[in-house]
Amino acid sequence: LSLSYENDLIGGGTDENYTSGIRLTYFDVETPMLPVIDMIAKAIPTFDINATTSTFFTVGQNIFTPGNIEQRINQRNDRPWAGWLYGSIGMATVTKNHLDELEFTAGVVGPQALGEQTQKFIHRHISNSPTPKGWSNQLNFEPGLIASWRRRWPIWHAQNIGDFRLRVEPDINLS
Repeated sequence: LSLSYENDLIGGGTDENYTSGIRLTYFDVETPMLPVIDMIAKAIPTFDINATTSTFFTVGQNIFTPGNIEQRINQRNDRPWAGWLYGSIGMATVTKNHLDELEFTAGVVGPQALGEQTQKFIHRHISNSPTPKGWSNQLNFEPGLIASWRRRWPIWHAQNIGDFRLRVEPDINLS
């Protein structure tokens, strides 16, 4: 089980562009793959299904805002107000020298993504930040589908330097 939380409060402290994200992933090495996912994976020549192939399930939300969250009017030439609420299913396979991941995501933007409610809750009850006022300008409802493939070489180069360990892990991904 993995929980990732990202918020600009942790970094620069300003709501601008990508402001917040949360992602909960359940990774299971013994979950059988859905037949349709198995069929798609077998059709990809670079994806090796073997005894290490595992399934993962994710739910998450990302929030995007313009630089000034205290303006009610639409801010031209700035990022629009948007939430992205999604769920995904994927699988990962370990081979001798690399790790492959295949993930299918479905989600929505617009009021149904609950970005306004989440940001206002965080600002009111957790961060004591200014109330975001421009959510009436958020993107309209739109569904989204994403197919992603990722390959990592986790042990491409590793070296001990005194008390430190240097590790280089190349990564390729397509979505």
